[in-house]
Amino acid sequence: MEAKCKQEIIELHQFFQDWFRSKLEDSDHEFNRFARVLAQEFTMIAPSGSLNHREAILGMVRHGHGSWRERNGRIWIENVVTRWQDADMCLVTYEEWQENDELVTARLSTVLFRERFDTPHGVEWVHLHETWLPTAEA
Repeated sequence: MEAKCKQEIIELHQFFQDWFRSKLEDSDHEFNRFARVLAQEFTMIAPSGSLNHREAILGMVRHGHGSWRERNGRIWIENVVTRWQDADMCLVTYEEWQENDELVTARLSTVLFRERFDTPHGVEWVHLHETWLPTAEA
């Protein structure tokens, strides 16, 4: 399960980069890659402290298609660590780094995954909590 979670984190963030840069078509088919990996009860605590539920997150990401088209935005993942695991759940931390127009930001994320066989890597995102990390500009 640990390897599945790591691959899911990396590939979903590649989806975000491609979605925001318009490398993916703005279609239900492409967007479904994201929508189907969020649990129905998915919640996210943003670095600002706001609590967001699945439908709000889906709406924000769907609306953001192409928002990085004019910028040279990129996302990468570092330091993926499994913190806890049982038969069908896994708690993982990772760093998400973003660069847009030479501004670099980073967040430390903790995600709770649950096994779900009909997703790309057999896991779904149940809860995500992000905290800003200090960064230095590129």
